[in-house]
Order: sequence, then C-alpha cells, then structure tokens
Amino acid sequence: MSISERELYNAVLKAIHEMRKISPKRNFTEAVEVQIALKDYDLTKPENRFRARITLPYSIAKKDKIAVFADDPHIPPLRELAEKKEITLIDKAGIEELKSNIRKMKKIARRHRIFVSSATLMGIIGRYFGRLLSPRNKMPIPVGITDDIVKAIDMAKRTVLVRLHKSPTVHAKVGSIDMPDEQLAENIVAFVMDIKNRLPKGWRNIRNIVVKTTMGPPIKVELEAKKRR
Repeated sequence: MSISERELYNAVLKAIHEMRKISPKRNFTEAVEVQIALKDYDLTKPENRFRARITLPYSIAKKDKIAVFADDPHIPPLRELAEKKEITLIDKAGIEELKSNIRKMKKIARRHRIFVSSATLMGIIGRYFGRLLSPRNKMPIPVGITDDIVKAIDMAKRTVLVRLHKSPTVHAKVGSIDMPDEQLAENIVAFVMDIKNRLPKGWRNIRNIVVKTTMGPPIKVELEAKKRR
C-alpha cells in the first residue's frame, strides 16, 4: 500500500476546504491541528516510542511564543526581536533569577510553545529547568555559539515538537486558520510524511488522519480511494 505526496496533498486540501465550511467562525485566530491515529503499533516496546522535532515549510503562526536562553555572544542580534516582542529573551542574569523563582519559570514553560538556547547554556538549563521542560516536550533547540541564532529562531517558528509515548496518536498544531489553504496543506503533508517515515510499516501503521481547528470538529482526510496495492 502506497500513497504519493501529491495524492496526500490533494486529500488534505479537500479536508481543509471542508474544515472551513463547517467550523464556526470565532472572534480569535484558531490554530489548525492534525491528528494521526496509529494501528498495529506496540507502544509497550521502548523502541517504538519517540520524541521528534519536525520542521515544516511555513511558520506555525504569525505571532508565535518562543523563548530564547541566550549567552552573551548571542544577545546583540536578539535585542531587536525582543523589543518587538517576537521572542522572550532570557540572558544569563535572567537564568540566575529563574533558578530561584521556579513559579515564574513554570509560567514561562506554560506560555511558550518552543524554546531555543545557546548550546553553551544547555547544561545549566537541563540541570535546573529540565524537570519542567522535558515532560512538556519543550527542551530547547541548541544553537552553537558561533551559529546564526536568528536563523535558528526562524526555523523554530516552523518547527513542531511531537511525542509518541502512551497513546497511539500523534498530534500537533501545524498552522493557523488565517493561513492560505495551500500553505496549510504543505505543512500537514510534511508532518504526515515525516511521521509515516518513522513507522516500521509506514502507511500500514496509520489508521486515519484528521484535521481540525482548535474548537472545531475533526475532519477525516479521505485516503481510501487513493490507496494503491
């Protein structure tokens, strides 16, 4: 059984059109989510569980919530982003403050979708904040001290974190309702293909795929007619 990316794209695009038809309009910008239900997949085997960072073609949202732990060499290029409130910038002094204010760090962990960090700070981040970030699958994306951290943040805006552990379902926010249908479809296809390629039986391990807005009903991506044997 095989499904091409083009077949998947067309099926996803139809599901997005249906999602827009039946999802009530809200007075806020809803996220768009994709859910992949698995079958014949034994999660009692540790090798079948995984965490992954998946980079999509387009940013997840126009206004994302990204926190950056930055060492001194990375601070200058980040000041403008912080002033525009595009990121929450946490320097070494800020880290020291958070080490003694875990309640504040918990709020930061809840409010931010993804974290980025200078690689030189990863040890201290793991030591003091790992127990807060790791269970949420939010350990920072490390950036080498000589690497372009602004470029890394741009990539983080297109990155989703997924975890397959107890439930045979993989889900993630892959965009927002104000994105063009074609961009949403490309993000969903990239996400599904990445997950499919991680499964030992590929498509045969996928029971179904649905897309939905934050508060809208799930819309199944109809692939049956596209399957080849």
